[in-house]
Amino acid sequence: MQNPDDLIADGQTQRTVTIPAGQDVLTLPALTASADNTSELLEKFKVEIIATANYNTTNNGDVDLKDKVPGLDGWHKIEPVIMDNITLFGPNNNVSFLNDSPLEPVDINDIAQGECGDCYFLAAIGAMALKMPELIRNDIFEIIPDGTLSVSFFPTLNGPATDVIIPMTLDNGWAQADLSGDTAATGVYEVWTIMLEKAYGQFIGCNNLCNGGHADQVWEHILNTDAARHDTDANTNQQLEDIVRNASAANKMMVIGTRDLSGNGKKDEWTLSNGEKLVGNHAFIVKEIVGNEIVLINPWGGALHDPTKWTKLPFSDLKTVASLIYVE
Repeated sequence: MQNPDDLIADGQTQRTVTIPAGQDVLTLPALTASADNTSELLEKFKVEIIATANYNTTNNGDVDLKDKVPGLDGWHKIEPVIMDNITLFGPNNNVSFLNDSPLEPVDINDIAQGECGDCYFLAAIGAMALKMPELIRNDIFEIIPDGTLSVSFFPTLNGPATDVIIPMTLDNGWAQADLSGDTAATGVYEVWTIMLEKAYGQFIGCNNLCNGGHADQVWEHILNTDAARHDTDANTNQQLEDIVRNASAANKMMVIGTRDLSGNGKKDEWTLSNGEKLVGNHAFIVKEIVGNEIVLINPWGGALHDPTKWTKLPFSDLKTVASLIYVE
């Protein structure tokens, strides 16, 4: 593929590249590390995978390449963007409703799920951002001068770590978390959530990442800690309330998974006894307990990080609505 500068010099705005049979890698321009080795300087351009013959199509006309290209996770309309000046950590720009420092580089506001079905993962790292931001800031990533990142995961509890090396690029298309909008002082975009998602996807397999999972496994893989998973069907409502209240009092991380309301795998909404709506078949970050209600944050992000959009789940509805409670 030509360097984007070459395309501009040639007066072109797009170029079609044919990938030879048997080749599954298309090399893009190399990364150039910034002076502080925490951001990458790249030209901004898009890559669109175009299918031209005999591929299965979805109901809306998108071409499904998964059946034809093993290991390819996505659709032909994916347009990954490699942006100028991305950085791992940037200040939180939306502090008016979070009551924290504008210089805090890791915050629940950074969490914004994309099209990938990994709410369990975004909720798990969102709980980490809420309870242990400095660990994420200082201990998760190793920045390598060649423009790559190393993240260590633990395949088995108390076993040896596996190091995953990834390029610091936004190249997973729809299968990556969304940009939170946070920027560093120089205006570069913060991408630690996207990089951690990308590394975890490489660790467990990209196809596995988007097919659902469990928050306790994410914590075990990242933190090498024995997290708890409570099945609400195996507990009374009072036992579940005790689990949540005790975990909150101990300042533990919590994620609540909701039941599939319709049994069809969709995100249908529950109507709670207080009149609020709660998305089913989804994972939520537990922020706090206020009186007899659990305050939940949706990892979809965006405006949902506004406290007026936070959902208050009454303890009386917990067993009915929740399927699993994760505690660490």
